[in-house]
Amino acid sequence: MIVNKHFKKELTYNTVSITLVLLVTLILYAFIRYVKYIIEGKIPMGYIFELIGLELPNTLGLLLCAGLSLGLIVTISRMHAQKELIIWLTSGVSIKKMLLIFLRHILLFCFIIGILSMWLAPHSLTRLHHIKSKLSSSILSSFIVPGQFSKLGQTNQVLFAEDNKKDNTVSVFVADIDKNKLNTIITAKSIKVEEKKDIAILNINKGNLYNFKDNELINISFDTIEKGLPLLGDNSMSLIKSQSFYQLFINNKLSKNERFAEIHWRISQPICAFLLAFIAFGLAISFGKNKYYLILPSMLLFMVYYNLLMLSRHLTQTGQIHHLIGSMWVHIIFLALAFLLNIKKYKYAR
Repeated sequence: MIVNKHFKKELTYNTVSITLVLLVTLILYAFIRYVKYIIEGKIPMGYIFELIGLELPNTLGLLLCAGLSLGLIVTISRMHAQKELIIWLTSGVSIKKMLLIFLRHILLFCFIIGILSMWLAPHSLTRLHHIKSKLSSSILSSFIVPGQFSKLGQTNQVLFAEDNKKDNTVSVFVADIDKNKLNTIITAKSIKVEEKKDIAILNINKGNLYNFKDNELINISFDTIEKGLPLLGDNSMSLIKSQSFYQLFINNKLSKNERFAEIHWRISQPICAFLLAFIAFGLAISFGKNKYYLILPSMLLFMVYYNLLMLSRHLTQTGQIHHLIGSMWVHIIFLALAFLLNIKKYKYAR
């Protein structure tokens, strides 16, 4: 009982501390990204903290995966360095019993990660998608401000509008500038903005398009030109992520490959946490004589695991891997590594 409380307290403290450090780093990164959106006029200032808070559950599971493996490394390595591990072994607490004690707490963290990835993250992303759509609709009207130059989204195009009070229309001038070179100019009598899914559509009516090509000016008259502008990132991907676990199985509007890629991704997070913790235990018992010696290898293992999961997700989405296989091959590789490291551990115990 005393051993159980001791291990539980130290593992929880180290895991939560490391996860909080990673979380603060993530929040600062998200804050800078949304400040950029504010400067570009994509979102108002009042929404920044709500948007950051709704993004956190989607990445908190992965941060807990890294925090759990690093916390386990730090906990056992400290026991190694201060000879505490030898004291526990000589007092009758075998490595097998130690593993079982740690395993209970590892499974608890895996359960929390599973709740985050399979339930909380989709719900928060649904709310995030709704807010972004609402903001996109309200910002559409701010694209055209008579008498002001406006940059169109993340493009190289600049728009100037002039209010015609006689016929209640807005004349526009659109210039496409690439590498300090003027490519295209559009002049028109009127413009209308509307939203379609995750893009803003500019309907430019009754004007002329001037195209500068090979030192020649080409003039084209038109009745209507449509220009699409992306709003607030990849909303199509956000829509997939915001689907509940049940919806991913029954939503036939999405392709089977996209649905199963997302399903594999959500299931992979608690599996990743368990296998990385199992690997961390074997590493720390066998090689953790210094408290910080294994932190870098553990971080590298997490990065390799994460990138392989991202690769398998992409390959599943594009149909290059069968949707039922998904990321299973990645877990098999790391399961084999965990098995080999723990064989080394039992050799050490002898």
